[in-house]
Amino acid sequence: MVKIPIFEYECKTCNKKIEKLEFGEEMEMDHFCPECKGLMKRIISETRFELKYNNKKDCCSWGKDGYASSKYWDAYKSARARGEKVKPAGED
Repeated sequence: MVKIPIFEYECKTCNKKIEKLEFGEEMEMDHFCPECKGLMKRIISETRFELKYNNKKDCCSWGKDGYASSKYWDAYKSARARGEKVKPAGED
């Protein structure tokens, strides 16, 4: 699998956001806004996912996709089996 380095930048002057594919020395260069020519700063891209607990299956999954973290849930179930009072992460 090839990882493609895509970075997100925001203009300090006009707040325009862009994504840029970069390799090697490009990652260290200053970047300028295509709209106003102001200096841009690298920002952390937003991520979106939902981590949900399923009481019926006694596991946690990544929202509608159902991906579970087996290491965490194996440890959770083992602790509960030993009689420890534990709650899933995020459950009140």
